[in-house]
Amino acid sequence: MNGEVPTSYVRGNSVHESFARVVTIHAVYFLTVEFNVGYRVNGHNYFVEDGIETKNVIRYNLAISSLTVTNMLQTDISVASFWVTNPTNDFYGNHAAGGDFYGIWYEIKANPDGPSATNDVCPIGNPLGKVYNNTAHSNIRFGLRIFKLYSRQYPCQNIRNDSNANPWAFNPSITSNFTNFTLYKNMQDGALAEQAGDVVFDQFVIAENYHAGVEFYMANFTQKNVMVVNSVIIGKSQTNAASDPTNYTLGMAGLITPRTGASSFSNIRFYNYPAGSIAFITCSQCDAVLLFTNIGT
Repeated sequence: MNGEVPTSYVRGNSVHESFARVVTIHAVYFLTVEFNVGYRVNGHNYFVEDGIETKNVIRYNLAISSLTVTNMLQTDISVASFWVTNPTNDFYGNHAAGGDFYGIWYEIKANPDGPSATNDVCPIGNPLGKVYNNTAHSNIRFGLRIFKLYSRQYPCQNIRNDSNANPWAFNPSITSNFTNFTLYKNMQDGALAEQAGDVVFDQFVIAENYHAGVEFYMANFTQKNVMVVNSVIIGKSQTNAASDPTNYTLGMAGLITPRTGASSFSNIRFYNYPAGSIAFITCSQCDAVLLFTNIGT
């Protein structure tokens, strides 16, 4: 809880088999965390604690085999290699591999809590920092999970005013760009955005995520659509097909559209979705779905 620390850094450390965390970022701003490695560490490894923390740079870090625990925070049961509670931090060049739950989890808080508790800061509405060139693979659940994020001009004001002709006009959204992610062999989704608005996944490379490549759940939080653009989604890779004959593609989806709100998809290439797999599914977690098969090759 040191406040602004623009000349401070956590750099080049190796933390292995720690009982709790690799790095805790707690009520600090302008800190640089770079070139660190965590291996078999309990709980969230790179940990942004209260949700008040902004303007930090988290880059070029590695987390391997993050371990779930039941004796820390409740969220550590569903452990994340990188746990981010305020979007206004730069996050790039990081790599999460083989964790017990999530690779990268944006669990953005409605308001900061703990010693930093305040109702005057609303992270869910804050703008996203520079987020690009991250990799998450071989995690038991999701590579990238975004719980709630709908950045807007006035973060602590309502997202819409239904008394206006255009209910979104008084508090326009700010686009959250997640760029150039590589997500593969996660046991559920490559990327899941649960409650999102004006979120763009751009230049993603996604392969062999055994439930879906990308899934949006609810997307009615901004006027602008959630989007996936300029991306590649692969069902079964050719290299893995030769070494692993298991039919992981049975029931696998390339992309699942949201059950609420609008979504847009442009310049997406699907590869190697054989029989038993699905390129598009409409309406995430709806009781009835429409299936679109044989979309491209």
